Amino acid sequence: MPKVFVQKYNPSCNFNGLGQQADSSSKKNKKQKILDFLEKSKIPLFPKEIADKLGLNHSTVKSYLRILAKEGFIKRLEGGRYCSNITYGVIRRLLIHNLRLKIEAPFLRDMPKIPDDDEYYGDVHLWVKYGKQRGLVTGGIAYDKGLDQAHVLLLMRRIYELVERKTGHKVERFRITTIEWNRDFFGKRLDNREGISCFTIGEFEHYLSRLYQKSEHTVRVEVKTIRE
Repeated sequence: MPKVFVQKYNPSCNFNGLGQQADSSSKKNKKQKILDFLEKSKIPLFPKEIADKLGLNHSTVKSYLRILAKEGFIKRLEGGRYCSNITYGVIRRLLIHNLRLKIEAPFLRDMPKIPDDDEYYGDVHLWVKYGKQRGLVTGGIAYDKGLDQAHVLLLMRRIYELVERKTGHKVERFRITTIEWNRDFFGKRLDNREGISCFTIGEFEHYLSRLYQKSEHTVRVEVKTIRE
């Protein structure tokens, strides 16, 4: 793991590196409060979350976060979340190597057999199988090097498009049956074959945005139910 240089913020300093007078006492207290909160947080946070937890104005928090990031005390991550330098060394976004899902489709029992889909986009493999007897659609996405959130969602929508076009039924929810997170920093895979709760596309997007690697053997995710 690369070494992380952690610079300690000193709110008692009267001047910044440009020789200009520092913020007022009130502003320094808010700034330090935000930094302390991030250093204690176990997960990266969005500005709105920090503002709500600390009871501060959202715009004020965003302003101080930009300042702290520019000064090098915190890091701005993909998607607009922030974390402190203390936790940045062990927080890594994950890439998805393999994903399998199922969609309940009892209407398939009353339909003629539908040919399966098997598509390739370079080395990315996408497949969909229509189980007439079981009334179940199964599908998957696989890419050995791992896919980021945007590409996974694009391929998920492609699965939706194929299923809805061939069956004439709108897909409401799906269940993840297997997901392999390709750990891009440590070069290993972490598998979850116990299944994850049913999702809509919007809920799954939120799930992916909250997924990160806390340490070599720990993956954390904070999932909140949201509407499409």
